[in-house]
Parts: sequence; structure tokens; C-alpha cells
Amino acid sequence: EKSIDAQNWFPIKKVEGSGTSYTPHLYIEYDYNPVVGFNYYRLKQVDYDGTATYSNMVAVYYELNYINNFNITIYPNPVNIYQPVHILLNDEIYSEKVEVSLKDLLGKEIETKTILLEENNSHYTITFNTPVKSGIYLLIVTDGYNLLSSKKIVIE
Repeated sequence: EKSIDAQNWFPIKKVEGSGTSYTPHLYIEYDYNPVVGFNYYRLKQVDYDGTATYSNMVAVYYELNYINNFNITIYPNPVNIYQPVHILLNDEIYSEKVEVSLKDLLGKEIETKTILLEENNSHYTITFNTPVKSGIYLLIVTDGYNLLSSKKIVIE
């Protein structure tokens, strides 16, 4: 399971167990959608009778490692789903466009908007149209090929 606040947990992978076994088994899973900052993980084991036990929580800090670390500001945050989101590009991006994706914490894409970049403009406004439940989501900004920014956004 994964969490970005160490309180609300989401399943990221389900693996069938081997039943009662005295032989060690190795289970491996990768998080292909970490958020910038702390990501929390734990294992949940469910026995045949439905009883669940949890491993200790592990915190992993993820940071972007780029030649250029793009500084992008989003506001307001929290935001109403139908309220415009403002994006301020604080660094020059050498691309004609950026793609802004709204994703859930499992990395499932909800909606993507394309912004055509204009010379001498660093402020853009987008509105998502897909209804979602209130909660924490990810706003992913790419140039079509490279991840430029990953920000948490709270939708009311």
C-alpha cells in the first residue's frame, strides 16, 4: 500500500500469497508514479480467515534529478474541481507546449490538458471537466517527453 500523508492508504499492487510455506519468497514491486517529497509504503497481509496484518511503514523521499529542475507554481490549492487552476512557469521551458495531467494517487490519468506556450507569457489557466471525488490528486506537468513537475493538489 502507498500513502503520501502516512494516514490515507491506497493499494498499489495485489499479489496472491503462497499459502502456508516454510520457504522464503521474494516479492518485488516498483512505484512508477512517486510524488515529489515523501512517499510512504507498507505491506498488508490478509490471512485465509480475512484477518489483516500490516508491516512497519517505510518512508522514501523522492526528488527530481534534472539538469534543469523546473519551478512551477499551481494555485489555488485546494481547488474546486470546476474552478480554474492557475499555472505559473517560473523557469523558461524550451518547448512549444506542455501537457498537464490530473492523476489519482495510483497514477491513473483522469484528464490531460495541453497548453501551447506563448513567448513572454508564464501564466496559464486550465479547467478540468472530468468530475472526481474530493481528495488528494497529482498534477503532472510534462513537455510531452520529460517530467517537468509533479505537484500534490487537493480537490474539494
